[in-house]
Amino acid sequence: MSLHTSLAAHKVFQKCEELNQASLQGIWTPTHEDSYHKLDETITRAMLHAENQLKKAYTVKLSWSPKLKVAVQAYRFWRLSKGQLFL
Repeated sequence: MSLHTSLAAHKVFQKCEELNQASLQGIWTPTHEDSYHKLDETITRAMLHAENQLKKAYTVKLSWSPKLKVAVQAYRFWRLSKGQLFL
């Protein structure tokens, strides 16, 4: 299950919009705050689940040679280093 599918199943987008409207209208209550925290927990759990699914698919299904692993790590290092130059 993808992250977007999981968020849609838990109606996260709808709940975010409802909380946003309450905030914009100035009717924010402690109940809204509780809903906000529960929604944050739901999003966090969904993200962690999606991340774990990707890790499994990546590490279990692909077997790389030692030479390829070194090349990929070098590529990632230089790509990240290049990105740091522009900060």
